[in-house]
Amino acid sequence: MLELYESGNQHVKRSAISFNSVINAWARSSDRSAPQEAERILNGMQELYESGNHDVKPNTVSFNSAINAWANSRDRAAPQMAETILKRMEELYESGNPDVIPSLVSYGSVIHAWAKSGVKEAPHQAEALLLRMQQMHESGNQHVMPNTISFNSVLNAWARSRDPNAAQRAEAILNRMVEHYESGYQGFKPDKVSFSSVINAWSKSGDPAAPQKAEALLARMQKMHEAGDDDLQPDTIVFTTVISVWARSGDRDAGIRANRYLAYMKKGETLGHKDCGPNKFTYQTVIKAWSNSGHPDADRETTALHKEMKCLAAKG
Repeated sequence: MLELYESGNQHVKRSAISFNSVINAWARSSDRSAPQEAERILNGMQELYESGNHDVKPNTVSFNSAINAWANSRDRAAPQMAETILKRMEELYESGNPDVIPSLVSYGSVIHAWAKSGVKEAPHQAEALLLRMQQMHESGNQHVMPNTISFNSVLNAWARSRDPNAAQRAEAILNRMVEHYESGYQGFKPDKVSFSSVINAWSKSGDPAAPQKAEALLARMQKMHEAGDDDLQPDTIVFTTVISVWARSGDRDAGIRANRYLAYMKKGETLGHKDCGPNKFTYQTVIKAWSNSGHPDADRETTALHKEMKCLAAKG
């Protein structure tokens, strides 16, 4: 499109909207060269604008689409490239260009890029961006107020991290969410994903206190739900994640604790709470809890659980 525009082709609509549509198409493409092509068009727009073609001036949409192209790619350099474009936006805006104001989408896409990258520095970079958003919002920028999705992306980054302090860092972020939410910021409201991510972080931590930490988070969810927050009713995923913490712990009582949660889930399902009923993975996780426990009743309990699974499978 740039080539057609520069050649003077009259069939090309000369507007930022046209170029933005092409950048967005590349952002949604699965082509490996998509992010490079999207950024090339963005750079071309900027060059055309600077040469006097004001009808193709890049705006927030242009930059966000290019950032998304990198965020959606599997390129190892994706988070760095996405953040570089974000910094260009910040520089342009701070130099007096109001058309490229960084938005919630801008920061959220870069955070997402870091979170899914799995690189060692990912959670630190994602959290730094979240902090930057909060500081900018507190300074009066209403366009970058973090929301639940922003926080959850950072929590996910910590949950996927091998950092020895990942669980503690994740729980500290969750605490900030709850604190802000209870202070009146509805956009900071934690949800099941928020709690599940932190519980998952504790599951991978190897901390001897991980099971108790996970149970405390579950109890916190239940308390908030009982206080009227319908979105925080623990479901199958949450309960199974807590069971997985016990399964990984190797604690002698892990199977006993897992059985209690399984019984609670089955009771909830019979009372009509279908979202908290156990599934195949739940049973497998309870079996793992018993197998790893070293408890004298482990063989008997795992045999009974396997039989129960077969009966349930036969019933469909």
